[in-house]
Amino acid sequence: MTDWEWMQTFSRLAGRVRSALVPLLGSASGGEEVGTTGAGGDRTLKLDQIAEDLVITELQTLADRGERLSLLSEEVGLVDLGAQFPRVVVDPVDGSSNARRGLPAVAVMLTLLEGPTMSDVRAGYVIDVITGTRWGALRHSGLFRDGQAVAPMRMTSSGRIEALALHGQPRDLPRVWPLVKASSEFRNFWCVALMLAHTATGSLDLFCSPRRARTFDTSAGLLMVREAGGVVTDIEGRSLDDVPVDLRTRTTLLCSAHEDLHQLGLELLHRG
Repeated sequence: MTDWEWMQTFSRLAGRVRSALVPLLGSASGGEEVGTTGAGGDRTLKLDQIAEDLVITELQTLADRGERLSLLSEEVGLVDLGAQFPRVVVDPVDGSSNARRGLPAVAVMLTLLEGPTMSDVRAGYVIDVITGTRWGALRHSGLFRDGQAVAPMRMTSSGRIEALALHGQPRDLPRVWPLVKASSEFRNFWCVALMLAHTATGSLDLFCSPRRARTFDTSAGLLMVREAGGVVTDIEGRSLDDVPVDLRTRTTLLCSAHEDLHQLGLELLHRG
């Protein structure tokens, strides 16, 4: 399939998963642990299992029709459907903890890889399960929101970070405290896919994860930031191009749709 055909498949699949998830959000049945630990290391919830089963069924249907691919998913891990690559990376419920509690920050994330590293990401797709807003990016083809090409907004003047997206736990704060103090406000959705999508569009000025986030969870969003013309590194300013995309590899992150804000973030983190 072409990359555009993959994006159409992702759109159809994400819509089906969203429809299945909405009735389960904040419910006792959806938040029930099914007694297993997923390949990603987290306890599997019923809503995780239902969402992933939909994904597996859809991709198995493609394989039955002759499409050769593999699947890497949060719960089941790596599934060979006839070829190592292209590989579909899926987080069927990004923000499972939010979904269990009924908090409105839950997403479905899908990524297409042509090889094992972040530089091999060809397509990324994210849907907000609550609002239905959809973001997509194709390598060398730009960023899209709800099917329309979009350029990042510029919400702040140069030299100022107004809205910082911070992904981390309380114990991570000391590492990035200079950045937090210099920002007007910060947000932590505990849903990486959504935070990166909003960073790509400029709704959030800068995304920082002092917590070592899984490359698996960030693969679609990082492509979006890049396709918006932004910059993606770890918090030391190092490239992520050669970092593997899998369920084990973790890295810190610093991303912005605006190069000067990314540079400002680096300076604040490493000043003095």
